[in-house]
Amino acid sequence: MENLLNKISSYNIVNYVLPGVVFSVVIIESTTVSFPIKDGRLFENMIVYYFLGMIISRVGSLIVAPLLKKIIEFPFARYEDYIKAEKLDDKISILLEEKNTYRTMIACFVLILIFLVLAYICGEAKKPAVYLYGSSTVILIILFCKAAKKQTKFIVDRVNNTIKSERERRL
Repeated sequence: MENLLNKISSYNIVNYVLPGVVFSVVIIESTTVSFPIKDGRLFENMIVYYFLGMIISRVGSLIVAPLLKKIIEFPFARYEDYIKAEKLDDKISILLEEKNTYRTMIACFVLILIFLVLAYICGEAKKPAVYLYGSSTVILIILFCKAAKKQTKFIVDRVNNTIKSERERRL
């Protein structure tokens, strides 16, 4: 098991395991819903967290990202420029990983909020915990949306500056 845990990259931990843990803890604490998580079962729990996190990450990539582009008017660099700039500036890929983490956490909080509303409607919410977690989740969605927009702008600026510097260097 230790060998398996060593193979999980920091990216997978931050973008899959962490959102899975956050999601399950909030849902367990604020509703009567439970997950197959047991004390002393690290390996089994990691699989549950990882699987939940993969789902959350895909929701972030396939649903949240396009919505953010339309609703918040995220700036984006041309893909061709991004590919060129990434080869010239290693920091760009690190910045993109951070932005993807923000996107995944936005998806996590949106899914938590949806789940809390549904639990409340179905009578499965623990009051007042659902109010506390629900309002906190709204605040975190706003915070991470602003952080993702700022990070995206920073990446776009860095890509554009890298491409511009490379063009000037060639002249």
